Parts: sequence; C-alpha cells; structure tokens
Amino acid sequence: MQVRSGTYLNFWLSMSYSHLLNAVESGSVPIDSPDADGRTLLNAAVSQGLAVPTIQRILDAGVDPSQIDTSGMTSVHLALSRERKDIA
Repeated sequence: MQVRSGTYLNFWLSMSYSHLLNAVESGSVPIDSPDADGRTLLNAAVSQGLAVPTIQRILDAGVDPSQIDTSGMTSVHLALSRERKDIA
C-alpha cells in the first residue's frame, strides 16, 4: 500500500513515543507501508534520530529493515549516514 508522501508518517510520528509504540505493538501502524518516497516508519524514525530502544521496538514489531527507499537507502544506510552506529 502506497500513500501520499509523508501523510501517514507525519501522523504516526506526531504522536508521543509511548502512543506510537503502543500503536506499533498492537499492529495499528502499517510499519512496512512506504510513502511516495519509499520511506517506511523505520526510515522516518531513524531520520528523526529516535532513541535506540524506540528503534528496537519498531524492529521487534516485524518491520523489514532491508526495504529500500526511492533514493536507494535502507534504514541501515540512513543510520550510518547520520553517524548512528548504535542504531546500525
């Protein structure tokens, strides 16, 4: 399912982290659905510099970290480009 660029990502990321994580863990968030730029919730979370425990809980929910966005980047590429080896 592809949605307008940023629409669902902005909605979910506008929530408090606890609400976001509750929604992720309950299956309410389409964690692997890319926006028009191919970004998933994981890509957006890495881009925003969310904390390692938050990223880990998104990963634990079953997101595919190997998904590639339209610029050819995975979440690992994004983490490394932002010097976030703790996430990569």
